[in-house]
Amino acid sequence: MTREFRNHLSNGETIQEIAPEALAVCAEAARRTLRHPLTGEPMEPTREQLQAALALVEEPAAVEQLGGEGKSLSLALADYVLALPGHGVHTHTANNALARRDAEGFQPMYTQLGISVGLLEPTHGYDLNALPDRRRVAAYACDITYGYSDEFIFDFLKDELLPPFARRQRQNLPGAVLVDEGEVPTVDEAENPLILAEPSRRYEPFDPMQKLYSWVERELRESRDYQRFDDVKSIRLTPEGRKRLNAYLEQEGNKFLIRRGGQSEDDRENNSAEYAEDALAAQLYYEANVDYTFDDGNVVYLDPLTGRIRREMIWQNQLTNFIRIKEALKSDSQVLLPTPARIKNMITPQAYYAMMSDRLRLISATLQQDAGELESVYGLKVTQIARSPFTRPRRDWPFQCYVSREAKREAILTLALAKHEEGNAVVIITRSILQAGEYAKALSESTDAPVRLLTALNESDEAKIIGQAGRRIDGIAPITVATQMVGRGTDIRTDPDGKLTVISEEPGLNRSMDLQARYRAGRASQAESESFLIGSLDDDVFRFLPHTIVASLRADYKSHRMTRIPEDEAESLLQAAQAEAEALSRHHRTETLRLGTLLTAQGREFFSRLFAGEPGHVFLGRARNAWGSYLDDLMKARRRNPAYLSLAQDRFQAMMENLFPKAVSAAAADGRGIFTGALLGVLGVGSFLVRMPGHILVWAVATGIAVMAAALVAWRERIPLSRSPLHSA
Repeated sequence: MTREFRNHLSNGETIQEIAPEALAVCAEAARRTLRHPLTGEPMEPTREQLQAALALVEEPAAVEQLGGEGKSLSLALADYVLALPGHGVHTHTANNALARRDAEGFQPMYTQLGISVGLLEPTHGYDLNALPDRRRVAAYACDITYGYSDEFIFDFLKDELLPPFARRQRQNLPGAVLVDEGEVPTVDEAENPLILAEPSRRYEPFDPMQKLYSWVERELRESRDYQRFDDVKSIRLTPEGRKRLNAYLEQEGNKFLIRRGGQSEDDRENNSAEYAEDALAAQLYYEANVDYTFDDGNVVYLDPLTGRIRREMIWQNQLTNFIRIKEALKSDSQVLLPTPARIKNMITPQAYYAMMSDRLRLISATLQQDAGELESVYGLKVTQIARSPFTRPRRDWPFQCYVSREAKREAILTLALAKHEEGNAVVIITRSILQAGEYAKALSESTDAPVRLLTALNESDEAKIIGQAGRRIDGIAPITVATQMVGRGTDIRTDPDGKLTVISEEPGLNRSMDLQARYRAGRASQAESESFLIGSLDDDVFRFLPHTIVASLRADYKSHRMTRIPEDEAESLLQAAQAEAEALSRHHRTETLRLGTLLTAQGREFFSRLFAGEPGHVFLGRARNAWGSYLDDLMKARRRNPAYLSLAQDRFQAMMENLFPKAVSAAAADGRGIFTGALLGVLGVGSFLVRMPGHILVWAVATGIAVMAAALVAWRERIPLSRSPLHSA
């Protein structure tokens, strides 16, 4: 039938015209080849799964299908139909484990239909020197390619570094891009850039860095010397703090922080202040087995959304090095402190998926709340699929909030043991490795039931632990304590008559994180299930509320000897805190997108003036002055301090409107100048990254490269050099 469908397409029929019949054939293949992992019965797609698949096929769309209703099979059905034209389908998953599970799990169905399936094996995708092996090239050549979303994006970044004639060695532009748990890369992580970098071979001197770390901890005082911005984990030195820092550096005679040549005195002072601010942030905001953990003795980043190790991610500037110093001081040892890696290429998930918007499909259980952003940024409208009658309802208990972390911990332990006594399998989801370990230890000391622990430190056992989390062992239901690893995409299956209790020990920064945790208790295979969300005023989400309000509430309840906040008030507090957190995150994503548009517009105006005959040195002088002013603010804003960020955006907007009025109005015009704008943006950001925004040599080199690039673009796009690329040739 696959060959017949392809013949219909070659004869002029559209994918939408053949979709119903093709889905019916795929559904039959699923029934014949796939088995339910719990019951062993044929896996026959439900009406809701077919509806979701059809919505994905008909046009680029975002489909919301409730948790536990088989989104993976819905996606696989749509994959088959979209693969029929032969242009390739890329299926992005939330992690490598899910990519392997689905690629191997649906392989029998695809084989029956004559469709080839490839899997992107996990690699250190951020490593510039990691060349693709034959298996990776073969995976991209298949009809359907499964992989973790980051693997696709890093391969794209590598391709972009190749000469135009050599590109697409790793991947061709697919006919369709389908994203499971779609709001994760397009919303939750949209603004976090994925960076392809060349590791540095130079190192910072350990002793002066360690001395600065210790001096900052010992001598600087809050309010007098620095301000805290807890909502973004940022520190800003006050004028008094800068004065003390400069005095210390002069006294030590080791201005190792300002060796880089060609910088102004202000630039050098900013460098010194930023080192001190990073040292303070490492001390005040970052904790082992909460924000980072260790891999072969190295400090590695822990993803707060998934609880997984992200080896490809590091903190900016010197923050990672000061965290290394913090840990080295605990063991009285020294460590290597690499200078920041040299960035070769980078892109945000938002920019990557926006580029794919004409072929993008998303599916998840929590898309409706981001419907406005998905439509404005990616042009996707959310389609909601009705609840399946086969999904057993779960009981979601109201949010419980305690005054202190200690009271919350005691309540969770009591609840878990009580539910286990009732015969329920219990899963506790924590926000950190540290918390998971503490709960597992306390429970092991309180019960003879099997207590299992799942964190990033034993992720190789993930499939086994999750597979047993809902199953009785020798007639005894287990207790499983895990980080966010058991969140999205995880199916915790129970015995046919089993009961499951899921307890989230801290609310997330947005509602979708809480819903995803509750959905672990709402699977079609579970006879009875319930979910609890329990928090305290010490949790991260409440730092988005005014400090005085939280402190007043804590004092008021303690004075009345109350440990738990009434449910109605607790729910109102949580909604207010999550609304603030979501608004700030949405603002950051909007500003990131706006900056990209303006940078592109400036680049197009730059080449417009060059092509129109304006002397390069005249325009360059004007642009240099404007960029210097903007970059000065941007350097202060890089850690997303809201006050500085707003100032930077306002100044840049005014500069664009006054200096380049044509460019702003042309930002939404045709895409002819996108390549040139992106090039100039990279050059400008490159000068920012090397911390030489005012150095004439950088701009001279940039001008030479830009002129050569203009000639290349003109040749590629056949634009006469005497005319502006803002107009059609």
